[in-house]
Amino acid sequence: MLTDSYKKIEEGYITLSGKSVGVTGVAKDVISSLTGGEAEVVFKNTDDFAVKLVWDKLGKKYVANEEGFIIHVDTNVTIYADSDRAKLFAACSLKDKYQGRVSRGLWWSYPACPHRSLRIFIPPKAEKEYFFSLVDQMVHLGYNSMLLEICGALEFKKHPEINKAWLEYCSSVRENLEKYNHMNKTYYRTKNSIHTCNAGGDVYTQEEMKELVDYCRERFIDIVPEVPSLSHSEYLLVPHPELRECDDEDFASTACPQNPGLNELVFDLYDEVIEVFKPKALHIGHDEWWVMCVCDKCKDKDPSELYANNVLESYNYLKERGIKTYMWADKLHKVVDKKGEAHGASEKLIYAIPTEGSVKSIEVMGKTYPLYDIHWFEAPDYVKEKGFCHKIHEINCSHLLPADIMYVNWYYSVDPYIGGSVFHREGKDMILGNTEPSNVTNYKERFKYGAQGFSVSSWAETDEIHTQSWGTVYQLGYGAVIAWNHDRDELSYKENVFDTMNGLFELRNRDVLNAPHLEVTHTVVKEWKEGRKYYISMENIDRDFLTLGEYHVTYKDGKKENFPVMFAVNITHKDVSLDRCESSVNWCYKTDNDFPRVASRCTMTHDEDGVWYTTVMPLNGEVEKCEYVPKKGFEDYVAVKNMAIK
Repeated sequence: MLTDSYKKIEEGYITLSGKSVGVTGVAKDVISSLTGGEAEVVFKNTDDFAVKLVWDKLGKKYVANEEGFIIHVDTNVTIYADSDRAKLFAACSLKDKYQGRVSRGLWWSYPACPHRSLRIFIPPKAEKEYFFSLVDQMVHLGYNSMLLEICGALEFKKHPEINKAWLEYCSSVRENLEKYNHMNKTYYRTKNSIHTCNAGGDVYTQEEMKELVDYCRERFIDIVPEVPSLSHSEYLLVPHPELRECDDEDFASTACPQNPGLNELVFDLYDEVIEVFKPKALHIGHDEWWVMCVCDKCKDKDPSELYANNVLESYNYLKERGIKTYMWADKLHKVVDKKGEAHGASEKLIYAIPTEGSVKSIEVMGKTYPLYDIHWFEAPDYVKEKGFCHKIHEINCSHLLPADIMYVNWYYSVDPYIGGSVFHREGKDMILGNTEPSNVTNYKERFKYGAQGFSVSSWAETDEIHTQSWGTVYQLGYGAVIAWNHDRDELSYKENVFDTMNGLFELRNRDVLNAPHLEVTHTVVKEWKEGRKYYISMENIDRDFLTLGEYHVTYKDGKKENFPVMFAVNITHKDVSLDRCESSVNWCYKTDNDFPRVASRCTMTHDEDGVWYTTVMPLNGEVEKCEYVPKKGFEDYVAVKNMAIK
């Protein structure tokens, strides 16, 4: 399985009774599902005998780790683990190995880094069950934390005006894709991305949110709630325009750090979030602070001090309450990519002109707004001459900020100096943020030089298709490989890819595979660029658009059932690349964008005709006939290699 660090498989199998000793809670429930025999599972603390087992059977010197575990399968199963989280990891690992029986042998697993997280939005209320299944997947993959953006999607009893404005704003922006796609072009200064996909544009009551929190807590997933304030703050500034940095921006995404009313409001929100989540840490955001030193309060001030002081106010407020601060780290270091474009805390000139696109304006909440084209790095001469120039000031503030903030470093791939980074030089807590583990270079060196782990992100709506289409599910699986499999390295890429695809497929489809099902092996044989339109897109996915055809099943009792074949969901191109190369822009790898989108729905095989994808569908009766029926206009897109009832 993906969290196996070291193992030795021995001859013979045993079957389990579902009985366990020395464990409670969800871990006990997991073991209770493993039945069919007489053997029981006994949980113990790691002792000298367990340490000797590791040496005798694996030839490894035992390394103590509070999340690590040993599974010894003999006449019974003994699990050695020293924390409740480790016991749950071990129980899930055993379940992943159990196919009505489990091989005798020894497995020893522990993570290479202490922080392994997923960053997501709150799910739409209709997708709570998917959220729960995603949390379960995280546990099976050995993750321990979740960064969860809050914004206006949580009921604030002291400030109901925030929720009221959030609902109105989201309803208007989500009215159609044109609005959503153009919203961040409604101002001549650059705007932050729009996060109206959070909770599907809805609001959770505090009691509803506690259901999600409790589910995570029972599975030892630590939620770090994110409450943006300085940037990405439309949810604050629509109901409180007096806190904007720019008076002429109706739907502002940047607040004024000098306005005393800002943190008066934000700290009220912190209090309610703390009451609901009871968190060990809280994420204050502070990424992409692009609009600065514009208002009368700020225009003559040092932007570095403005930024640092605003961070410190939040840090001190949280520290007094025993809560660790997380924040995005882009303003702590100046980095330049391979093409020469500056990022992070670097100075940057951005130009804007009235849009040259076909859509000239959009209507939001009853008012029409003109659109602008934003040129970030290289702008044509006529844009520089006629356009508005917006300056992002250089920031020098790392020396002003405490080392014990957890800095979420999403510019790690633009900084080639792993051992010389500001975080290493100044001894700051840091994790890699917005991580695509399959593309990270020198990940073992990064862990060695201070990165305490990594966080995989999804910036799409939290349901299965959007999370899958973002590539998040695949990256979670690949992240499990690099975090738990110590004998693997960057040269193991292709082996890691197939292990990831197979492991995720078995994890998602365990129940389907153990019951009557239709197994299909197919692929897309004709290039379809339009099918990629939702890759790394926050917009709502049109499922009908992605559907290439259907499998029509006729049962012997006359009932019929159709299963859609959806591009980038349960099928993709045959000509994907299973190799990778170095990026020409950043210090990371460039990998294929297609096959990761079908991870967990499909396994892959490769032959002289290309890559084939095997997927399964549950059946609800005895089958008389099954056939593939293409959608009109897509008759020559899908090739079916095999179709079998199992």
